[in-house]
Amino acid sequence: MCYWKRTLLAALLVLAVAAPAFSGAQAPPTRTETLLLEGEPETWEATEYREEGLFSLWFDARHFGAVRTEEGVRFELLDNALDGPVSFSVESADGLRRENGDILDDVRVGYRAEGWETIAAEASDPVPGFHFEQDPVAGFAAMKGGQTARVFLAEAASGAWLVTLRCPAEAAEGWGARMEHMLGSLRPLPGE
Repeated sequence: MCYWKRTLLAALLVLAVAAPAFSGAQAPPTRTETLLLEGEPETWEATEYREEGLFSLWFDARHFGAVRTEEGVRFELLDNALDGPVSFSVESADGLRRENGDILDDVRVGYRAEGWETIAAEASDPVPGFHFEQDPVAGFAAMKGGQTARVFLAEAASGAWLVTLRCPAEAAEGWGARMEHMLGSLRPLPGE
């Protein structure tokens, strides 16, 4: 990424973090998290992200930026020097519902149509600590050109959520583990 883009991104990040203080709005809560990365504990400050009445999660705001999407939110690695995207998204799957249709199978078919190799839901390992309101959470893994994606369908009273973790295979033990930690903090917020 060129110098001026990094500078602009850093300035926007500072403004986004400082904006609540200037506007009188309350800054989101933070807490200290510890994660084992390659056998070593790493401590960092997590920031809460909330979609009122829908879901909440804790993320590393120093490294990830929240980007609103049409159906939810995507957390993108801010200073990505890798060969592919690093992102964690939570998007509503309610629009994907069809009578007698399987949302996860439809999503898997979409990945295959784009050239991804997928591993059946039974073979993909779930993320420890991620249970949402149903147990076990259904999901699959996909690989394409050095990229990996893990896709989960989480259903709760607040709706059905398609959760996707995506990164280059080389980053699975680093950024992938951080995103799995974020996934483990995902909680439904029904009826708020």
